[in-house]
Amino acid sequence: MAKLSTDVNDGTTSVNVHNPKAKDILFLPVDHNLNIKKNESEDLESTCDYLLTVNDKEQILFGEIKTGRKGWASEGMKQIEHTIDIFRANHDLKQWSKCRAYVSNWHKWNA
Repeated sequence: MAKLSTDVNDGTTSVNVHNPKAKDILFLPVDHNLNIKKNESEDLESTCDYLLTVNDKEQILFGEIKTGRKGWASEGMKQIEHTIDIFRANHDLKQWSKCRAYVSNWHKWNA
């Protein structure tokens, strides 16, 4: 199983994927990298931080990393749900055998 860890420097968050079994992994940073616009406006959709696929169609994971504010878990889940809705409108999630979502708090990991 791939494990994720984070590192925060200068206000930016890095996600490290630890992959001891050397599975084929595609890591796609979503938020602040894919500019998905709302209904033909210049406003951007609220999306999760990253998308990760394992062994092509084995698993797809959606992830959001928060930084400790009150309400971080529910806010993160909303971002993931919204990203999955956008993804589902363009792709068939049934092609992956597992679909997972993770919301984590950087301060909780590194306390």
